Amino acid sequence: MKIILFIVIVGGIIFFVIAAPKFFEDYDLKKGLNATSTEKIVSSAQKATIKTAPSAQSSIATPSSSGKKEISDSRIPSGFSREQLSPFFEKIRIASASFSTGYNKPSIIRLYSRLESGDSPIDITGWRLKSNRSEFIIPKAVEIYKPSGANEEKNIILLSNNYVNIYSTTSVINKNFRLNKCAGYLENSFDFNPSLPQSCPMVYRSRYEIA
Repeated sequence: MKIILFIVIVGGIIFFVIAAPKFFEDYDLKKGLNATSTEKIVSSAQKATIKTAPSAQSSIATPSSSGKKEISDSRIPSGFSREQLSPFFEKIRIASASFSTGYNKPSIIRLYSRLESGDSPIDITGWRLKSNRSEFIIPKAVEIYKPSGANEEKNIILLSNNYVNIYSTTSVINKNFRLNKCAGYLENSFDFNPSLPQSCPMVYRSRYEIA
């Protein structure tokens, strides 16, 4: 079983990402995931940019110790010291998780980004999402999916108030891609699960409608 990862950005932008198998098979929802379940693999995330974020070379957040002193002791999870906290602590959170054994209603884990004013966008490419017994690494995704052309994968970058929905289903086109407002037309040829948003603009019937 493969996993699809949807990254939903404000404005209806979505990424579909095929990830490694077995994560949902090993995930014990009753035990849950704690605040430290997302980890950054710094060496595996290559520098790249997408149009929804500034240049990765200059503006993407990277691990540092700054900001840890602003976290009150009461917010530090039990069993952890301040020095052990990720530089992305409370910036990327596991917002919810639900488990399903049926194909028509896939399991889902939702990540959420909450950045303060002045924070840089966060590149989550190469991050590990871990359960008690397994993990998968967030890969890159195609920015603009072209059904008949080459599709270059780029890093996945989150701004504030972005959601990452991870589903236990398979991509019917076997591609990782960003959903734009016209991508819903792919439902005419493919049966996605979950289905793509259908709020697509009408196709222009003539050049006079464009003007």
